Amino acid sequence: MALSRSFPDHHFYAPDELAELAATARREGLGLVTTAKDAARLRHGAAPADFLAELAVLEIDATFELDTVPERIIDETLDAWRQRKLRG
Repeated sequence: MALSRSFPDHHFYAPDELAELAATARREGLGLVTTAKDAARLRHGAAPADFLAELAVLEIDATFELDTVPERIIDETLDAWRQRKLRG
């Protein structure tokens, strides 16, 4: 990876942002790379077909060493939510 540009989660990509990304990639001789999640958002948003055609899409999988970790994360999140709800 030679250059990167980060956007917040659930970012609405404006046409001028996409044009700037494409222009920078062309100027620097680089490819455009995004996650599958953001590619889906781009397909259903403001991205023109030529921008989408240039994208390389990365699939990301989360794996845990222990099978119990995802359930523990969910349980701890629910417990924290319940505690906030009781206080508020």
